[in-house]
Amino acid sequence: MIKSSVLLLILILLSGCQKVPLEPGSLKTTRGNGQCLKPGQTSQPLEVTLYTAKIPGLFGGEGEERTMAGREVKFQLLTEGQNYLVSPACREVSVATDEGGSASVLLTVANHIGDLVVKASVIGKDGDELFCIFQLQSGVIRIGNKQEGDSGSVLDRETGVQVFRPDGAPWEGVPVDFELIQPRSGKICPAKAVTDSDGRALTTFTLGKETGEYILMAQPAFPDMSFRSVKLTALALNRRTMVMTVLGGLALFILGMKMMTEGLSRIAGNRMKKILELLTTNRIMGVMVGATVTAVIQSSSACTVMVVGFVNAGLMQLSQAMAVIMGANIGTTMTGQIVAFRIGDAAFPAIIIGLLMSMFWRGKKPGFLGELILGFGLLFLGMGMMTDTLKPLGISENFKHFFALFDCTPVNGVMPLGKVLGAVGVGTLFTAVVQSSSATIGLAMAMAGAGLLNFWTAFPLILGDNIGTTITALLAAIASNRRAKQAALFHSVFNIFGSLVMIGLLYVRFAGTPVFIAFVDWFTPGSVLADTPVNIERHIAMAHSFFNVSMAVMFLPLLGPLKMLIESLIKVDTREKIYLRYLEPHLLNTPALAFDQSVRELAYMLKVACKNVFRAYNEFIGIVADKDDKLIHKEEVVDRLQLEITDYLVQLSQRQLDEEESARLPALIHCVNDAERIGDHADSIRRFFEEKKEQGVLFGDEAKKDLHLLKELVEKQYLTVLKALEERDDESIKRALHIEEEINILSRRASQDHAQRVGNGCCEMRGGVLFSKMISNFERIGDHLSNIAERIPKIRSDSV
Repeated sequence: MIKSSVLLLILILLSGCQKVPLEPGSLKTTRGNGQCLKPGQTSQPLEVTLYTAKIPGLFGGEGEERTMAGREVKFQLLTEGQNYLVSPACREVSVATDEGGSASVLLTVANHIGDLVVKASVIGKDGDELFCIFQLQSGVIRIGNKQEGDSGSVLDRETGVQVFRPDGAPWEGVPVDFELIQPRSGKICPAKAVTDSDGRALTTFTLGKETGEYILMAQPAFPDMSFRSVKLTALALNRRTMVMTVLGGLALFILGMKMMTEGLSRIAGNRMKKILELLTTNRIMGVMVGATVTAVIQSSSACTVMVVGFVNAGLMQLSQAMAVIMGANIGTTMTGQIVAFRIGDAAFPAIIIGLLMSMFWRGKKPGFLGELILGFGLLFLGMGMMTDTLKPLGISENFKHFFALFDCTPVNGVMPLGKVLGAVGVGTLFTAVVQSSSATIGLAMAMAGAGLLNFWTAFPLILGDNIGTTITALLAAIASNRRAKQAALFHSVFNIFGSLVMIGLLYVRFAGTPVFIAFVDWFTPGSVLADTPVNIERHIAMAHSFFNVSMAVMFLPLLGPLKMLIESLIKVDTREKIYLRYLEPHLLNTPALAFDQSVRELAYMLKVACKNVFRAYNEFIGIVADKDDKLIHKEEVVDRLQLEITDYLVQLSQRQLDEEESARLPALIHCVNDAERIGDHADSIRRFFEEKKEQGVLFGDEAKKDLHLLKELVEKQYLTVLKALEERDDESIKRALHIEEEINILSRRASQDHAQRVGNGCCEMRGGVLFSKMISNFERIGDHLSNIAERIPKIRSDSV
């Protein structure tokens, strides 16, 4: 009643203070219908649940029903005889519905054989009567009912009925006909039987090849009496096929998620870069960025691994990464919200359309959109396979007993802590194994939809799912630097702390229900805590979303202390040097980001190579001395950078690239080779210095002046090319090409002037050779810089 009142208040506020009356809308049997009783026996509870009339949604739509507490339900025994309803013992009794909208009575059978009919009713809107009927049978009980066996096997026990006289004694000699109603692939033998001295009439039941529920009707032929057939059921399970089908459905679900992630990443890769560029030290903006990127690519693992990559590349600070990870936890809940829409009928059309689009527009934006649609279809196909396969298990007593081991339904109003922790552990382990939180949520929703899982148990699985998903980031950080390890550790600490807080909240109750679960049930259409839950898949999706949103809101103000905790657990060595600052393997699955990082690394390589050239020149000219070891080391760094960048680009080429990206690859590799050749010229200048020192060559002032002018022009061109690379400046490209022309002109003039000086005897011939080699090196460096400048428009994406 309290929940209904709060719902009414919110609806009134949000609908412009329009009053929404809560009136009874329907009365439904919950349990106890169809019982078979022995004369003199008391039945199991006959329970009904009362629901409100449909409450209009805030934005229209079909609306929803809610359970109603505190309403009188009248139970009437319509069958004549000395039978009576218990509490109190009479033929008519009124019972008020409890907090869950339920009311129940017991029925005691006297010396009666035949059908028993109990009517439950309540007065609805405008005085109309809402009612439902219970039909029971007296004088017969079921034998061997609800057995389970492998498809095609004979049930372990015989199936049938036991018939009684009005005084409760077994009735011998009553003919009983057996008929298999559904499906007809099974066999019964015999089809006709007569009750023995114990009143038993039995038949052997052989299950068919079909998986599912088998229905057998037993018709006793009482003398001078009509009697309805007694329904008996059995369950056939092809366990091997079911396991393979569920695993196949899970594989299709994960494959669909992967294809959706890749398709969205290919479509929105450049936009993701733009979003990430908006990231500032503002923690709220960081959460929004994380939620947006994860919602776009449909994978918190992919977003978190991307964050670890950015931290490893030095492009993101720990505090920024922490905020983004919080947001990623929120964004990943979109998958559950999508799956909860129950649009499985769209699976095959989506697969057909997506496949055709990806085939006809391979490597283009429409093709990537087709890949997204194909993944969407596979996701729902896998979800449907799991749900349909698991549905028969919803009536399996064996599976119900197994899931009872983890059933977290409150006992005396309190959720059992041991089972809660067990369910959290199961969710953690499963998610860690499949490395997909969405897969765990999808499987939990499929099991809940099949009736195997209630909401009380599904919610702790969600908590475990959030812990298990951190394994992906931890694995990604193994080979990363300590800063990246800090980001991965925060992901684990944040999710574990959040789950522990939520487990604690399970024992903070509001109106007898854990406060968080009560909030989810109140907010989400349908009642999920009733014996027959309504809209349980949406409740699971909403619980996942609300949990992650509430944890982000709770821990966002505590980012500072959490950062200190993480930094104390993993200390960063400030002396740690990282040569490959941008080439992050975890970004390869997002080619737009990987290309951008490759260009950044090219710029870094160019800096190392050119600075080494100028270091070698200073040694050659006599400005510095004894720097050979550093020159050789830097040349090795340049060579290693060339190998690493080239290898990174080769790995990138194995991803699915569009036409523009495919054209960028060879241009970028050529630029890397040009940068490496510049590094080789530094080594050449170092060798010229050794030759100069051995021969005792001295340059005149004019020669030194010309070399200095050339060096200044080359340095100017290098800085201009670097600006074009880093700042995407088209004017710098034009200037770099113009400077290259100036270098060529100055080189020709300097060569002519030096030849004149040698001819006039002002310079030695040996010095002239070295001078020419130096000029040639500078000219070639200018050519390589020009080559890089010319290819800059090809190696960058102007759409970014």
